[in-house]
Amino acid sequence: MLYKRLILLLSLHCLVFLPLNPVFAQEVEKEYDEEALFRFEEYVVSASKRLQRIEESPATITVVTAEDIRQSGLNGIPDILRVVAGLDLAPLTVFDTQIAIRGFSDLSVDINVLNKILVLINGRSVYEDFYGGTIWESLPIQLEDIERIEVVKGPGSVLYGANAFTGVINIITKSPGESRGGLASFTGGQFNHYVGSLIYDGKISEFGYRLSGGWERASQLEERDRDSEEVGRFFGIFNYKINESSKVSLEGGISDGKGEIVVSFPGALTDFQKAYAKTDYNYSDFKAQFSWRGTKFDMPLSALLGSSESVSLLEGDIRAKYNIYDLELQKSFSLAEIHTLMGGLNYRHYTISSNYTEQGELNAYAGFLQYEIKPIPSVIFNIGIRVDYQDYTKRKTNLSPRGSFIFTPLKGHTLCFSVGSAFRNPTYIDLYADVYSPILEQKVAEGAGDLDPESIISYEIGYRAALFERLKANLGIFYNKIEDLIIIFATDTFPVRSENTDDAEGVGGEVGLEYKITSWLNGLINYSYQWITDQDDNLIESNPRHKVNGGLRAVLKNGLSANILVHYVGVTEKEYAVPGIIRLGADLEKLDPYIIINARVSYKFLNDHFEVAMAGQNLLIDEYKEVGVGEEIPLRVFGNLSVRF
Repeated sequence: MLYKRLILLLSLHCLVFLPLNPVFAQEVEKEYDEEALFRFEEYVVSASKRLQRIEESPATITVVTAEDIRQSGLNGIPDILRVVAGLDLAPLTVFDTQIAIRGFSDLSVDINVLNKILVLINGRSVYEDFYGGTIWESLPIQLEDIERIEVVKGPGSVLYGANAFTGVINIITKSPGESRGGLASFTGGQFNHYVGSLIYDGKISEFGYRLSGGWERASQLEERDRDSEEVGRFFGIFNYKINESSKVSLEGGISDGKGEIVVSFPGALTDFQKAYAKTDYNYSDFKAQFSWRGTKFDMPLSALLGSSESVSLLEGDIRAKYNIYDLELQKSFSLAEIHTLMGGLNYRHYTISSNYTEQGELNAYAGFLQYEIKPIPSVIFNIGIRVDYQDYTKRKTNLSPRGSFIFTPLKGHTLCFSVGSAFRNPTYIDLYADVYSPILEQKVAEGAGDLDPESIISYEIGYRAALFERLKANLGIFYNKIEDLIIIFATDTFPVRSENTDDAEGVGGEVGLEYKITSWLNGLINYSYQWITDQDDNLIESNPRHKVNGGLRAVLKNGLSANILVHYVGVTEKEYAVPGIIRLGADLEKLDPYIIINARVSYKFLNDHFEVAMAGQNLLIDEYKEVGVGEEIPLRVFGNLSVRF
């Protein structure tokens, strides 16, 4: 089996690299697409809610571009983000992959959900407040809609409030009217995995629009005659430029389908419908944003669980419906070109109903200030604070300060020293669960209305360098102190409930390099280390201490391109006792180190209107498992055809 994988891997890259003899390579030097290959100067918005150069950012931030997404050949956002140093992935099913930033990737503490990062689409939260976390495959956008993804590492509550705990991932879509034209794309591969999308983008005078629709279906990896997901998605965004200083935009999306979410049970398909609408008004340095998000899902609990030792205590389904209304106002002031003051107000209203929780309406209020001063060109001070008040937690008021000192001693070299804090709210299930088992004739889970939010304080030193227009380097070292972790315990008696119990500490760092090897070839490599301990200084083995990512990309103007990504993940040891009503019994499993190789080759022709591509995932090993309750992940091969019109 291994020799077949090696043949496939070599075949993919021989299509591009074998012709590159020395004479041909000299010709290729003149036929490269430098913009697609290497981005030397970058601008970001997510670390301070305003456009700035990445080296002036008050937090560690990584950018994944639309070109990175396309060249990866991958079908899901979590797999694409694996290349970012410091991220942990937990693939539970084809449909459900969880992400953690800088550790705390133990699924056993909170019903198979990694819930310590905040995910945004164009600055709008898609965090699932009902049970925590993000279901990536249910997001109502296509991969081709994405302009870039900004990954902010470290606490972000100073700007974004609750749940921006260990990091923020902001998915930024392409501006309407930017591409001007249509795109049809179809991907097909093993395990009945098919993805189709149709996009049209245009502009009429000052009015821009972008519409996209997509469909995805895939079977389970271990039981191929059973579905893991079937999802339809629609996304639309419109903007209108009123004058030189003001514009208005409207966007919305719908996703409808079913997916194997392991927050319920392995093998059970959850039916869901999601929709959202958001409008923005910008006038000079003032911004107003209003959004609505509605979610409805039906989780079957009568499905067969993952093993014979697992026992269902419930009958019927978990049905839930919730709506979130969000209003935010933001204003910036610039004084004497060296001072920037930004402030904002936020109000959020929740309405939630479920057959397994109490019904309720929740309210949250917030205000924030951020001040930046640049006394000399080489020095920036950035301080901020946010106050959040919510009427549904024990500690109703939370303060989230952050301070950063950014120093550029030499051109191309930047140091950043920062300290900040954040909090994560208990989920609605944590607070208001009300679960009765007709089999046991008793309540098996109840809400804990007296929970405090989890809190974190983080200290970080960062370094970023850009040299010779060929080399980019970055280094980050962090220390995190976490208190009041919310954990559900597997107990011998019912009802079970969430509790504030453990504290934890984490120390680690990331180092990375990007290098333009030649005018048509570039590479990257990064390494991350983390050491996470509990309140008794015991090492938490569920977080891999060592991870390495590497990659090579060739982009030629003759239409050929190739991309290869290699990922190493060190040993982990996880206890998967998903407690209480979800799964009984403990399963302690040691996962050996593994290496993942993903690759893609493509060819554009007919003036780049057509592109054909072939991609392979997990090209090295037969199968591997990243989490104990997850599926074994085999080799997968995909083909893609894209047509621009």
